[in-house]
Amino acid sequence: MSSKGQVVIPQSIRKHLGVGEGSLFAIIETDKAIMLKCINKPSKEEMIAELRRLGEEGQKRMDVLGIKESDVQKIIESRRKLDRLS
Repeated sequence: MSSKGQVVIPQSIRKHLGVGEGSLFAIIETDKAIMLKCINKPSKEEMIAELRRLGEEGQKRMDVLGIKESDVQKIIESRRKLDRLS
């Protein structure tokens, strides 16, 4: 570890994992260990596809529950009132 707290990841490991400058990691601390976990940023296309999937899933749930889009604002306001009371 350097005087600035920097740690070098050996080139063979970086190459094996396909990580380089600008890669993101989550740092996980345990009692006696530090673990780095690679975080893969999704592409714009992947994000759009996931948001579309979530929207479709939400629409299906609304259909099953008989909720119309016009009901959503009333549901939100009702929930906020309950949260303020508790």
